[in-house]
Amino acid sequence: PRFGGVASMRLIAESFSQRGIIALALLFMFYVSQWSSVMIWLPTFLLGERGASPTAAALLTALMVLVNAPGNVAGGWLIARSVPRGPMVIVASALMAACSAGMLGAPIPDTARYLLCLVFSAYAGVIPAAIFSGLPMHAKSPQHVSTANGLVMQGTQTGQFFGPIALAWL
Repeated sequence: PRFGGVASMRLIAESFSQRGIIALALLFMFYVSQWSSVMIWLPTFLLGERGASPTAAALLTALMVLVNAPGNVAGGWLIARSVPRGPMVIVASALMAACSAGMLGAPIPDTARYLLCLVFSAYAGVIPAAIFSGLPMHAKSPQHVSTANGLVMQGTQTGQFFGPIALAWL
């Protein structure tokens, strides 16, 4: 079938040829990989290693997920004020890495580990805004934006599948 005068397979092939779209899809894959790994690790850690009740583990994990939303809004606010996307992603990724090192590797109190989970999730939230707002800039034409969005979403699924497995292996 045709969409907007461009054949569907052509949209896909031309979108795959845009390095910016591939880079954004990979960035989103790595973001989702990290974020979903921590989201999956947290209740397991709370229940299995710290003896938390299922209710407490669920509520603490839900709060970790919830604090990602203000980061998403902040990302949109920063983009609207012409903050460059690249530095936003780099700073958020560096903060995610630092928080991960603390919550997963450092011998620190559990409260500090949990606070690092919250900081991790909040700052990570700017990354989706940076990535999705950059897609129209890298798409070959307006008809290619949907296909580019689909490629980024495929990165999401790949990251959700492989990220937790990689974290568990590490």
